[in-house]
Amino acid sequence: MTLYAMFSQLEDPRIARCRLHLLEDIIMLVLCGTIAGAQHYHEIASYGHYKCDMLKDFLKLPNGIPSSVTLWRVFERLDASALESCLRQYGQEIVAELADKHISLDGKQMRGTGNDSQGNLHVVSAWLNGEGLTLGQQTVDSKSNEKTAIPKLLAQLDVSGSLVSIDAMGCSPGIAEKIIDEHADYLLALKGNNGFLYEQIRDRLHQALEGYPSDDWHTEVDFGHGRLERRSCYVSNQLQWIDGTADWKQLGSIAVVESERESKGKSTIQRRYYLCSLANATAQQVLQWSRNHWGIENNLHWVLDVAFGEDQSKVSTGQGPVNLATVRKLAMRIIQEDKQMKGSFKTKRKIAGWNDEYMKCILQKIIDP
Repeated sequence: MTLYAMFSQLEDPRIARCRLHLLEDIIMLVLCGTIAGAQHYHEIASYGHYKCDMLKDFLKLPNGIPSSVTLWRVFERLDASALESCLRQYGQEIVAELADKHISLDGKQMRGTGNDSQGNLHVVSAWLNGEGLTLGQQTVDSKSNEKTAIPKLLAQLDVSGSLVSIDAMGCSPGIAEKIIDEHADYLLALKGNNGFLYEQIRDRLHQALEGYPSDDWHTEVDFGHGRLERRSCYVSNQLQWIDGTADWKQLGSIAVVESERESKGKSTIQRRYYLCSLANATAQQVLQWSRNHWGIENNLHWVLDVAFGEDQSKVSTGQGPVNLATVRKLAMRIIQEDKQMKGSFKTKRKIAGWNDEYMKCILQKIIDP
């Protein structure tokens, strides 16, 4: 099913007599404008007016291009969870089987969405490493945190057979249990907020490091830009001397990743600790998973801020901020899927706005003929 067909199945929040424009046309116009570099409703409406003749070849537009006020009103009222379901469905159709895949969960605050009555919107996303694909997202309630949003997001996704990695904010027995119940495995970053368990694992792994372990030990060295970085990982499945591990469902091993950086004659060492549900996980695997996890920061959050200007968006009312966040992720995936044009996200967005033939090629892939 194409995106245009998915949008046509959503429930229209407007009164029937006020529907001069089709809901699917409105959402697709916002998506097209976002792909073409528009940042807010006024720019999107302007893009539609200037490109009306081209857009009429793909959209129905029975009453022309909707105004920026119409775009704002619809996106403010459109059920955010329904539009997010299109994002999830689009991802599931691209990746039908997640076995042996690595999914990273992490939250991002949209800094321009706050106002006098509410704080900035905070969204947790599920990122499929290696595919460059957002599988889904979940808004964090203003009076809660990521620990309550993550189980809701997991319940909406089919993660069976995959490895799910989460940073320290999502490291809790309840989330570990939820991941196992979804027939997946976990790699959870462990920090001081886990109290005595963290201290035990830290001390246990420090002792192992001082003993120069040979088994389950892996080291990689990188040199570039005048900086030497040595990353080492040690994994242990000897958990019998650590209290509290019974609270973590199917906990199979613990790990430490040590990063040593040398630059301009100065050396720094950082150690990070992990809980893993796989008893047979190797040090090389855990080291790779720990590095890949931050792909969600570099390849999703950074791109949304730098290439799509997400933190500069001032939309702050109703469902608008969440719905626009969903559209940006859809636009990002569509641009990334295109192999016809080379360049960064910023470059491709500008070309899509300038070159109608390039935009037509993109539209043909996401709209029914």
